[in-house]
Amino acid sequence: NAAKYGRGVEASRPLHLTIALSGSSALELTVEDDGVGTQSIPQSKNATGQGLALHSTMIEIIGGSLAVERRPGQGTRATIFLPEDRWVS
Repeated sequence: NAAKYGRGVEASRPLHLTIALSGSSALELTVEDDGVGTQSIPQSKNATGQGLALHSTMIEIIGGSLAVERRPGQGTRATIFLPEDRWVS
């Protein structure tokens, strides 16, 4: 989604995407872009706008969390956090 929507209406806008994964006492996955930010994206007629809410709920069901930092005009950062006891058996 970052690659698809991060440029907004300007398809030729440069976009940098960073993905980081760490896991010692917890699993943390961060996806960050320097795009237009989620508040600047025009609503698609096919989009419901419920993607982040749905994913947040699914992650919470397994004991994790999803945090989204919106920076209009500067990008978006999404971080999934999952405690060790939820992914190590």
